[in-house]
Amino acid sequence: MKKKTISTAIMATILTAGIVSTQAVAGILAEGDISVYKGGNLSNTMTGQNPVDEEALLVCNDKCMIKTTGVSIVGATGTELSVKNDQEQFNLLLKKGHLDFILSGAIGKMGFYTADGQYTNADIIFNASTSTPVRGYMHVKSDGSTKIGVYEGRMVFDTVEGAKTVDSNNYILLAQAGVAENEDEGGYLTNGSEEDTMTTGTDLFAEIGTPTLVGGGLVLAGVAYGLSQFGDDDDPAPSSPTEPAPTTTSQTSSTSTSSTTSSATRTPQPVIPRNPSPSM
Repeated sequence: MKKKTISTAIMATILTAGIVSTQAVAGILAEGDISVYKGGNLSNTMTGQNPVDEEALLVCNDKCMIKTTGVSIVGATGTELSVKNDQEQFNLLLKKGHLDFILSGAIGKMGFYTADGQYTNADIIFNASTSTPVRGYMHVKSDGSTKIGVYEGRMVFDTVEGAKTVDSNNYILLAQAGVAENEDEGGYLTNGSEEDTMTTGTDLFAEIGTPTLVGGGLVLAGVAYGLSQFGDDDDPAPSSPTEPAPTTTSQTSSTSTSSTTSSATRTPQPVIPRNPSPSM
């Protein structure tokens, strides 16, 4: 039987943590060709639209969509993710690949998790006058670190340094624990404060259609998913059509283009512990 190796301890912590409540939580639907893994083993293969098992790892065999009230996610081919909805927030674990998300006013907080146990929570900031959804992405880089970026809108991330605001065309980086011995275990970096460039591309929702808010949820025109194709570059990070390429600076540079960091010359500080015990 085909197997997919995952960290059982990490997945168990993330997928079972939560606030016990008698109130109903919105169900999650998946659409597309998706393999479902439980306990490291292939449990099921889904096509079309199906309910999501929140205790499972989902692997997108083609472009796939995950949706619930206030949240729409499109994963690129090969993306491996898990999702869980609870009373406090929507939780997203990305083990591998790239996904884009659109968040409506029905969701106020979101948790982001990585396969090696790094995590951060974010408050979703909406423009009440326009009801414009927040659009962003999550991407696992070739070095194992995870990038969380915003195409449109604003998100405020909880870190040990306090609240960090990431707005349009900026991102944070959850550094993989223990990647370099001279670096902190896990780290918070912002756009332009690491030697990393973003390749120009189209976000995954580009050809799905304009999202429309209906009853607090998102309705997307079409299901063909005209998704961007990634090249041979093993570290893609598609930007929105209007996104400028960020200026890259080394950690010894004396200047920075990021408005969310106080100094580009400081050593990045940890955003989370190496072995977190999330309370969701």
